[in-house]
Amino acid sequence: MLKRAVLLCVALLFVPSSSFAWGRAGHQVVANIAQKRLSPAARKAVTALLKGATLASISTEADDYRNSHPDTERWHWVDIPNTARHYDPARDCQNVRGEGDCILAQIDRLVAKLKDSSKPEEERVQALKFLIHFVGDLHCPVHAGDNHDRGGNDTPVTFFGRPTNLHSVWDSRLISQAGFTVTSLTEAEEKLGTNVTPGGTLVAWAEEARDVARDVTYPIPADHGLGQAYLDAAMPALQLQLLRGGIRLAALLNAIFDGTPPSSNVSNGLNA
Repeated sequence: MLKRAVLLCVALLFVPSSSFAWGRAGHQVVANIAQKRLSPAARKAVTALLKGATLASISTEADDYRNSHPDTERWHWVDIPNTARHYDPARDCQNVRGEGDCILAQIDRLVAKLKDSSKPEEERVQALKFLIHFVGDLHCPVHAGDNHDRGGNDTPVTFFGRPTNLHSVWDSRLISQAGFTVTSLTEAEEKLGTNVTPGGTLVAWAEEARDVARDVTYPIPADHGLGQAYLDAAMPALQLQLLRGGIRLAALLNAIFDGTPPSSNVSNGLNA
């Protein structure tokens, strides 16, 4: 029995953790922001596909699916080097079986599937659930910037005296350390009043998140000790990314279900 427990612990050390972004709270906040901004047509379509479930309630199902389908892990992120000027699909979006295998390429495929009403309902439901999650992931800095450390997983830090890694800090520890719940953070986001542009391409959103990684996430002290100064610097950027994710998710769903033609909201994530 002891041997099995030890083997399990060892195995868990090697489970990839780079596909988790924001944690449950962050994803639910993005979903809550989007839910309030759905157009009547989008709200009707989303409600029908999700059988009345809220966006927040299913916002982390893509992570649950990844646990039993590890081949989908790369759908959760894109590797844009922190030192690069722009996204390069040949460099940053691995080609698997003749198609891009990163979050940008996958979102493009999900959008196409949702816009195709001839697709089986089961496929479109899953596409909707995954799209809600991946738009949130796309706005997480450690899921867009590449510092050769698996999205911060290989950068050890102490956060308020507790050993962890940089990815975990941005995943959930910043939010919890700041004392937010899903409800209070959603309310705080709605009060920001920041002028967030709902349009733009997937590539632009990814490059924007990468810039946050480069400028906010990775500048850390030499001793890797993160405390109140880091929290104060990081939280405004984190909150802005959550707000951007929610507003853009709503705009994307509205464009899909209002029957409007593809616009600058999203297109050509793989080839842009």
